[in-house]
Amino acid sequence: MRRRLAGFRAGRPLQPVLSAAATLVVLAVLTRSVWLQVVACGLLGLVLASALSVVLDNGCEVTLRHPNDLVVGAPVDICFTVENPGLRRSRPLLLRYELVAARPLAPAVTVYVDPIPAGQRVEVRATVTPDARGEATAARWSVAQLGAFGLFSIAPVRTLDRRVLVAPAPAAPVPLRLDGGSPDGDGAMRTGFDVRGVREWRPGDPARHVHWRASARTGELRVLERGEPSHGALGVFFVGRAGDPRFESVLAVAAATVRQAVDEGADCYAWVEQSGAGCFGRLTPTSMMLPFARVETAEPPSPKGFSHMLEHVGDGGRLLLAFADDVPAGWVAQVRDFAASSGLEVVDVRDFA
Repeated sequence: MRRRLAGFRAGRPLQPVLSAAATLVVLAVLTRSVWLQVVACGLLGLVLASALSVVLDNGCEVTLRHPNDLVVGAPVDICFTVENPGLRRSRPLLLRYELVAARPLAPAVTVYVDPIPAGQRVEVRATVTPDARGEATAARWSVAQLGAFGLFSIAPVRTLDRRVLVAPAPAAPVPLRLDGGSPDGDGAMRTGFDVRGVREWRPGDPARHVHWRASARTGELRVLERGEPSHGALGVFFVGRAGDPRFESVLAVAAATVRQAVDEGADCYAWVEQSGAGCFGRLTPTSMMLPFARVETAEPPSPKGFSHMLEHVGDGGRLLLAFADDVPAGWVAQVRDFAASSGLEVVDVRDFA
C-alpha cells in the first residue's frame, strides 16, 4: 500500500472545493436546508472519487531512454514508452525529466500524455537542451497520474543512477599542426613504410634502401627515404571556476582542440588540480570529454603536476593552457619559461577564445 501511495499529493483545486464544502455544511446546519446538505455531500463525493481514481488506477508502466553524453546548446531527444496493461482506459499523465547535479545543467522537461486505451502502448519524445557544462550523477523522472476532476495526483519519483556528461559548447579548435611537420611534409619523422622521397646517400644508410635507378641517372648514390609524421603529444592544464563565462568559452575551445587531436591520433593528457589533489589521465576517444565536463574549481597545478605532465608529453610536445582571466600574469610567464626549458611549446587558449 505504501508503494501505491508513493507520490500521492493534492492538486491546486482541492482547497477551494473543500472550503466550499465546509461553507455549505455550516450553512446547512444553520438553515437546516436539505439541498445545501446534498450539495455539500456531492462536493465531498467528488473529492473522494478523485482520490480513489489515482489510488486504484495507478497501473501504467513507463520506461525511459535518454543519452549519456550531451553538449551545451545541442538539443537531444529523450523517449518515454508508456504502456497500459490494465483493462480500463488510463488517466492523463504528466511525465517530468530532470538531471541530478550539484548545479543546474538543463531545464526540467514536462510532457503531457493523453489517456491511453487498455492494452495500448505509446512513445512520447521530448527535447532537452543543456545550458551548462558539467556532470550529472543521475537522471530523475516522475510519472504524475491525474485524478478525476484534477483534485489529486500520484507521482512516484524514480532515479536512474547513470552518469550523464554535458560537454562544453561547440567551438573552433586552436589551429595546431599535430604531425610535427611543415605543410610540405618536412619535419619530425618516425620510422615507417611510407616513401617520403629520394635523397642523397648518407653514411649508415642500409644498402637495401638504395634507389638504383636514380643513382644510375645522377651518377651518385640515392636512397629512398621512408617514414611517417611524428605526432607530438598534447597536454592540457585547467585553472578556473565553473560558471565563469570566460573560463567556459576557453574550455569550449580547448575541448574542440583536444577532440581534433585525438581524432588525428595524437596522444593527449589532462591535469586538473582540485582541493589539493591532482587528477591526471590520458584522453581517449571515449574519455576525452571527462575532464572538460567534471572540472569545477581548478587550482594552479603543483610541481608534481608539472613534472608528471612533462614526463608524458615529452620534448617537442605542446601544452594547452585553459586558464581563466584572473590567473596572475607572472605565474603564466613562469609556466612558459619552465615549459620552454623542457622543449615544449605553450599555447594559451585565451588567445583563441
